[in-house]
Amino acid sequence: MKSVNILHLYYDLMNLYGEYGNIIALRDAFKLQGVEVKIDKKSIGDTIDFMKYDIVYIGEGSEYNQELVRQDLLKYKAELNAYIESYKILIATGNSYELFGDKIDKKEALGIFHFKSFYKSITTDVGDRIVNEEIMDTDFLGSPVVGFVNRNSVNDIKDGYLFKVRKGYGNDIKDKFEGIHYKNFYGTYLLGPLLIRNPYLLDYILSNFLGDKYKELDTPDKQAYEEYLKTYNIE
Repeated sequence: MKSVNILHLYYDLMNLYGEYGNIIALRDAFKLQGVEVKIDKKSIGDTIDFMKYDIVYIGEGSEYNQELVRQDLLKYKAELNAYIESYKILIATGNSYELFGDKIDKKEALGIFHFKSFYKSITTDVGDRIVNEEIMDTDFLGSPVVGFVNRNSVNDIKDGYLFKVRKGYGNDIKDKFEGIHYKNFYGTYLLGPLLIRNPYLLDYILSNFLGDKYKELDTPDKQAYEEYLKTYNIE
């Protein structure tokens, strides 16, 4: 039986909006594919061998927790860069993906991708914080991606974006691109949890890992997704 090793990174600090749901989504989807699932949880003070994992997931955290994680994560810069370059899967939702840029405000981040993030720099028609339901499109899916955001930070990513904004705000508010996508790195401000609300995105990630062993299945989460699109007239 094929197996998958999943790491929930900083499970206790970066889980602000129940983002553990993304781990549940991955676990259940792989089990439906007949794959044995092994899940580890690691946080500050733990020894982490990233290359033993097939998928690493890190979620949204408070600004305070993000700073704690930033300080701890810097020692893994080389390992994480090697992990990403080897086409292994890393999913970062909410403000966690800012950790992979050059700086967060004036503080050093991992520098794996070349962008900077800034807090309290938002000016929109809804004030200085974005709390919003958003709709995105991708180059690799035929269906839209939906999610929730609650953020007061922006970044200056211009290349390698993950989503095209249909409804909502981009990386720096004014543009129409959101997140970052490189090899099998997926970073986005979207919450929800993302993989529960977007089963076709979850399928895409599974198919990348399983290759020709992947089986397309009709599941209740897909039915719920289709009903959501129908209810809100999203095509």
